[in-house]
Amino acid sequence: MIEWSGETLVIHGDLDGPAATALAAQLRQLAGSGPTLRIDLGELELDDGVAVAEMVNGLRALQRRWPALVLVEAPQMLAHTLYKVGMLDGERYQLIRPRDDEGTTAN
Repeated sequence: MIEWSGETLVIHGDLDGPAATALAAQLRQLAGSGPTLRIDLGELELDDGVAVAEMVNGLRALQRRWPALVLVEAPQMLAHTLYKVGMLDGERYQLIRPRDDEGTTAN
C-alpha cells in the first residue's frame, strides 16, 4: 500500500473505506519531516466516498510533518475533494497531472 521510492512516497492499491482507514492510520505513524513531500498516487484507486475522506485525513496528518505536499497523478475524486474543501491553496498542496478517471455507473 505505501512504500518509498527514493524521496517519493508511493501509495497504491484499490482502497475501500476500511482499507483507507487503515492506510490513514499508517500515514499518521509515518516517520519523517522536511519542507516538501512528493507523493505518487498514480496507482491508487479509491473505491468509495469513505476512502476519499480517509485519504484526505491521511494527507492532513502528513502535512503536520511536511508543510508542502506534491501530489502526483491524484485520483480525480481526491483532487476534486481537496479543491471543494479549500485545501488547494497553492502553498500546502500542489497537484501534478491529476487523473481524469473514467466514471462507471450501473444501469
